[in-house]
Amino acid sequence: MIRPELRVLFLRYAETILAACVAGFGLWLITRPSPILGGVGWVVFVLALITGFVALRRARFASTGQGAGVVRLVEGRIAYMGPVWGGAVDLDDLQSLALRKEADEGLAWVLKTHDRMLAIPLDAQGAEVLIDGFAALPKLSVAALIAARDKNKEGTQILWTRGLDTDGQAGQLRMSVQS
Repeated sequence: MIRPELRVLFLRYAETILAACVAGFGLWLITRPSPILGGVGWVVFVLALITGFVALRRARFASTGQGAGVVRLVEGRIAYMGPVWGGAVDLDDLQSLALRKEADEGLAWVLKTHDRMLAIPLDAQGAEVLIDGFAALPKLSVAALIAARDKNKEGTQILWTRGLDTDGQAGQLRMSVQS
């Protein structure tokens, strides 16, 4: 019997583990005497490394799925359907992205457009797909998003704003905290 926390950890990193196994297979093919197998091995190895990198990023961004509501990302549109409220935001219309932590509540992504705001709990079902949407935002660092989530500061951290700076710093992690 596997301990429940190890089972959850294994399932969270299953894609990464599979990519590492495929990379190992690619390395094995590279060591074969045939140049054709060696070439195929290099292709398999490189593709496994790329897939493993993406899988590791997704695993670090994954949520428990135990929070309120369901998140969907379809063709550049993030939709959140909660028990009381919800909404949808197009990534092209997104003006800012923030992370909010309240003392009595969990963490939530705050997405703002010109005319609306949408708060999505980090532990909502399907929230792990948000990394794919956020990665499409110009000059946004996914590593910075993960670091901000892990800091767990109270208040609101503005992480990305569309076109805020003209000196090439737009979209970089901003750690301003508002109450």
